[in-house]
Amino acid sequence: MNLKVLCSWRMPGLPKPLQRIMKLTTIFILAATLQVSAKGYSQKVTLSVKDVPIENVFKEIEKQTGYYFAYTRELIQSIGPVSLDVKDATLKDVLDQCIKGQPLSYTITAKVISVKFDAAKIDLTKVLPAPPIDVKGKIVNENGEPVEGATVLVKGNKTKGTSSDSNGYFELKGVDENATLVITGVNIETREIKINSKTELVITTKTVEKPLEETIIKGYYTTSKRFNTGSVDKLSQSDINKQPVSNPLATLQGRIPGLFITQGNGLPGSSFSVLIRGRNSIQQGTEPLFIIDGVPFNTDRQTQRSQIAANNPFNLINPLDIESIEVLKDAEATAIYGSRGANGVILITTKKGNAGVPKLELNISTGFGRAQSLADFMTTEQYIKMRREALQNDGIMPSNANAPDLLLWDTTRYTNFKSLLTGGTARTNKVNIKLSGGSRQTLFTFSTAYYDESTVFPGSWGEKKLTFNLNINHTSEDKKLTTQFSSSYSTDKSSLGQGDPTNFISLPPNTPELYDSIGRLNWRKNNAFFNNPMALLLKTYENRSEWLNGNFIVGYKFLPSLTARINAGYNIQRLKETSLTPIAAQDPASNPKGSSSFGDSYISNWIIEPQLEYNTSFHKKGNITLQLGNSYQSKSTNSTITDASGYINDELIHSTVGATSITTAINSSQYKYSGFFARLSVNWQKRYLLNLTGRRDGSSRFGLNKRFSNFGAAAFGWIFSEEAFMKKGPLGLSYGKLRVSYGSVGNDQIGDYMYLDTWSGTSFPYQGTPGIRPTRLQNDNYHWEHKSNLELALETGFFQDRLLFNVNYFRSRSNDQLINYLLPGQTGFGSILQNFPAVVQNVGTEISINYKIIQQKYFSWSCTFNLTFQKNKLLSFPGIEKTSYASSYMVGSPLALFRGYSYNGINSTTGNYQFNDLNQDGVVNTLDQYFVGTRDPKYYGGWQHEFNYKGFQLTFFFNFVKQKGLDVLAGNFAGTRTNMPVELLNRWQKAGDNAIYQRYSTGSALAFASQVRSSDVALVDASYIKLRNATISYLLPKTICQRLHIKGVQFFVQGQNLLTLTRYKGSDPEVQSLTTLPPLRIINTGITITF
Repeated sequence: MNLKVLCSWRMPGLPKPLQRIMKLTTIFILAATLQVSAKGYSQKVTLSVKDVPIENVFKEIEKQTGYYFAYTRELIQSIGPVSLDVKDATLKDVLDQCIKGQPLSYTITAKVISVKFDAAKIDLTKVLPAPPIDVKGKIVNENGEPVEGATVLVKGNKTKGTSSDSNGYFELKGVDENATLVITGVNIETREIKINSKTELVITTKTVEKPLEETIIKGYYTTSKRFNTGSVDKLSQSDINKQPVSNPLATLQGRIPGLFITQGNGLPGSSFSVLIRGRNSIQQGTEPLFIIDGVPFNTDRQTQRSQIAANNPFNLINPLDIESIEVLKDAEATAIYGSRGANGVILITTKKGNAGVPKLELNISTGFGRAQSLADFMTTEQYIKMRREALQNDGIMPSNANAPDLLLWDTTRYTNFKSLLTGGTARTNKVNIKLSGGSRQTLFTFSTAYYDESTVFPGSWGEKKLTFNLNINHTSEDKKLTTQFSSSYSTDKSSLGQGDPTNFISLPPNTPELYDSIGRLNWRKNNAFFNNPMALLLKTYENRSEWLNGNFIVGYKFLPSLTARINAGYNIQRLKETSLTPIAAQDPASNPKGSSSFGDSYISNWIIEPQLEYNTSFHKKGNITLQLGNSYQSKSTNSTITDASGYINDELIHSTVGATSITTAINSSQYKYSGFFARLSVNWQKRYLLNLTGRRDGSSRFGLNKRFSNFGAAAFGWIFSEEAFMKKGPLGLSYGKLRVSYGSVGNDQIGDYMYLDTWSGTSFPYQGTPGIRPTRLQNDNYHWEHKSNLELALETGFFQDRLLFNVNYFRSRSNDQLINYLLPGQTGFGSILQNFPAVVQNVGTEISINYKIIQQKYFSWSCTFNLTFQKNKLLSFPGIEKTSYASSYMVGSPLALFRGYSYNGINSTTGNYQFNDLNQDGVVNTLDQYFVGTRDPKYYGGWQHEFNYKGFQLTFFFNFVKQKGLDVLAGNFAGTRTNMPVELLNRWQKAGDNAIYQRYSTGSALAFASQVRSSDVALVDASYIKLRNATISYLLPKTICQRLHIKGVQFFVQGQNLLTLTRYKGSDPEVQSLTTLPPLRIINTGITITF
């Protein structure tokens, strides 16, 4: 430094003596510093280290030199390890080697070595990060199918992420080129993928079952099982596809807790009874609300002209088109549907397309069905003996008039009418073709199916149907606009008789030949008339059904948290019937005339539902959803029935032109419904759940002053397994949730216009003018039935959710019952429909278990089980003893109550049934009847096992019911000209006999047989266990499929109603009838090929 310059330095404002002192001090300090610096640089250091922190090197230098280092810890921690090997080196040399290649510099002041960051030493080409990139990708499973809803996060940055859309696509902007993506989602294994500067990725994930993350549909919104606060059960397409049935309702039997379904018969298009958690109403409808792709589905039986053709509307739906079926049971789940959901809701969702190369799937199957569980009847020898014994017991001599079967017919002839009429083989054939695919924005699926089914009866009765299904989904490029269009069309032709040939299996086994020598129906033998069952084959009934369902949904996301959508749906059902009774089907001795009946019914239904949904998160700990919406629905029903008779030629019977008498009945009605609903849902910290629903409904089925009513529900859920104190849960607990719900819904399942007075024409004109008379009183005051629901539930998972155990307790009470109230005769009316303060209660417990017993690479074994205990009773009915309902219902007892006599065995002297005189008035009559019990099931459920080994899969499903039923053998009047089941051979024959059945009789014991049918002995155990379904399939290895240039091949064999274990005799315990064809045992085999 230049001392001359320093000495000439001036400090204005300071006294000159003070300036001289400061100058001299500065010179001395500078000289001392230079001297120390020179001395320090001459210090010697010896070090030998390898890959040690630089801070350790500094400490060693401090020990050897007496110098001290000054630096920030954050700076040193960012420096890599140091290696040195020096001996007697100067401090400067050691320091230079120590920071070589590092962005550091140092200065030495006195005894302090200051280490600082030196930006000039940074190689910008190596340090500056590359600009961020935009990454697009698609997530698929091991079969190449897109994975929807998978979460894509940048590792180490929880705020940088997105999710895959319905096509599996995702996009992330501004991502580091070396970032790692973490892929998680429902039913897929978590994967980490390093980007490595790629901007387009295809990520393959492995499918795993995560049942708690499965999406369930709750009408206007979706959720997962984990966060669901209501009672909803789901049947997936994998379980639906295994069952060789044509009606979707058959796939649900025994599989859903709280849902009780029975099949009416074994005919094509048979009827089904559907009940969710018991019967809620004394007199009104009990069927649940059915929704197909957002549109209410009409379940009314349209058939007017046939005794056996149910024409169940569900038979028009192809089960292979269904993606899932959700059953909504409690108030929380159904309240959003208001009055329409009083008896529960069943949602059917059809299949949607998948993005990617179009995929063609061909399913071909064929099968056969046989009747089962029908009673065995007496042989000719046994029958003849029964007839003779009956006449002898009654003291009657056989004659041509009272015993032609004994005197005029061949007593050695034998016809097994059970085998003749129901012993055939029903054939089924089905071809299903599905084409699906789409781009990133647009998905489509189209399917068509042909199905035909014959019957076990003789002749060519059967059913043929053709179905079409189309689904198109589109999402705009910015993902703000979404549209969905779905449409289904079915046409069905059914050719069945006017009656069930099963009614004739009890004909005398020695009935004469059914046809004469030239092939005409035979009606007499030796001038003795007999019923000819083959006449049913000529009494034809045909119908053609059509169903069209369309739904369009459009949604737009105005803000990230605000979405508006509108759902518009329309469906049509049409049924045309022709019932013909030709002259050839009747006994010519009665000079018959032909008759015909033509029916045409048309039901149309439309619905519009605008909705607004707001979804946001708060404090990064929870989210809230607010949903508002309206429903506007209109249903029109029109039918025309024309009956014609007097045909003298069977060629004219297909038209009314040749008829001498024609009558026409026209019916028309319209039902309108509107409602406003709101829903608030809160999820806090993924453990506290709240769902509030409110709805105001209006129905045209009530008077102007009573049309609107309010309904709602509240539900709370607590996922206690997420609490800190439960992280190490007992017994391997991995998931636990408590939930409670309470709410009210209404019921308007009554006829249209029931509140209005009605008039009808009279057959007594006055002065040539037809008159009219009132037939029903007007009642503007009757209103909705109200139903309140309470539910408590515990849902648990163990061993990483391999074992799921759920138990639900429910209680529902339905009041303001709509029933017919009897009026005094002087009013001129028999009754009036009005609300009555009667209360019906259903209480029950549902248990479900899902257990993945074994899960290995090539072998897995899983089991599902459900059990429902249920009890129904009439809780209160003020003044019931003064009404006509006192003979059918009793307070404190179930609605399905059986009232009967007290059976007292068989009189050992007379051989007749006898009964207790309970009121001891000396006469046994209806006053001695008491309430015996109920036919309601005590409990019911299902049990399924599924085994998978490589490409093989074996599944079997058992359905069980504990119930009482009416004994179809009790009360059969053995001894008349009707064959009897072989069980009635155990009858009373002589005094002192201890038999099950009374003596044979042609008429004198008829009254006792009628009474036993209405006695407590007739209510027997009708419980059963059915092997409802069994399926074995084989999936061809991919290597073979690739050589065949196809994507997949699966062979399968399916069975339905294969085995029944029961103590019930004489019939199938499900139908409980001697003369009704029970559900058939079906074997089906087929192949599915995917191109």
